[in-house]
Amino acid sequence: MLTLHDVEVVLLSLAAAFFFAASNVLEQRAARTAPAEQSLRPGLIAHLARQRRWLLGIVADVSGYVCQAAALGIGLLIVVQPILATGLLFSLLLDVATSERRMHLREWVTAALLAAALGLFLSESSPGGGAQQAPWSDWVLPLSILSVAIVICLVVAMRSQGAVRASLLALSAGTMFGITAPLTKAFVHLIPDGPVTVLTHWEPYGLAVFSISGFIVMQSAFQAGELQASVPFLETAEPVVASIIGLTLLGERLHAHTNVDRTLIAITVATMVVCAVSLARWQAAREVEGQSDAHTLAPAEPTPSRA
Repeated sequence: MLTLHDVEVVLLSLAAAFFFAASNVLEQRAARTAPAEQSLRPGLIAHLARQRRWLLGIVADVSGYVCQAAALGIGLLIVVQPILATGLLFSLLLDVATSERRMHLREWVTAALLAAALGLFLSESSPGGGAQQAPWSDWVLPLSILSVAIVICLVVAMRSQGAVRASLLALSAGTMFGITAPLTKAFVHLIPDGPVTVLTHWEPYGLAVFSISGFIVMQSAFQAGELQASVPFLETAEPVVASIIGLTLLGERLHAHTNVDRTLIAITVATMVVCAVSLARWQAAREVEGQSDAHTLAPAEPTPSRA
């Protein structure tokens, strides 16, 4: 039977998911109007900061973090994090409700399946224990691999457009945010030792680089295409990358204890990837169809008459 405490945790978690979704919609609407040449540049943030809609998105983002922190303060991570996965559906619902865009039934089903898989992944994985930080030597290989993957996504994205560009940029941003999770853990662990200790470790600087870079890339993803193409990859990459780093570097252990649980985690990851790619492909197809219709409806240029 649900207690008042349980209801409070659920409501705070749902409020956080809603605020995060509102932030996605507001920031994406503002970013779509930004000049194309500002993509992947700090100037994009300066341009967006002059727009009231984008600033409201930042306020919504902060409100979401406050609600999330409050929920985590009185509830368990294994309860709060899966509920936050509903933010994916909230984002698409708010986007459709406040625009002329529509989604087909198959897209809603796929989005719901992705949100469910994400929630199940967060519930089943939930790494715990382990060290607060890892030596720099242990970071070199995984950080190099992830950095190469990020660069490849960015390079291909720069040569793409529309849904493909938005998806690749979102994947890059999500990967960067996944890296910031363990760096944040290390940073918080260093704070009690004083500012000298903080400033003499690399984690705070790495946290600043990946946080700022990820934020700029995320806004560029919002600028490049619709939420249907960017949010699924953003929401999927972050927890997966963070969990992998926690397991491989910090010695964390999964909540899953049996082979059935581990198989379920693998299935959820595969489901998330397939669903995210499917949503992006359908959005790309819709964009191509829209361009084709616009070309068909465009008035033909008059043929010059001969004297």
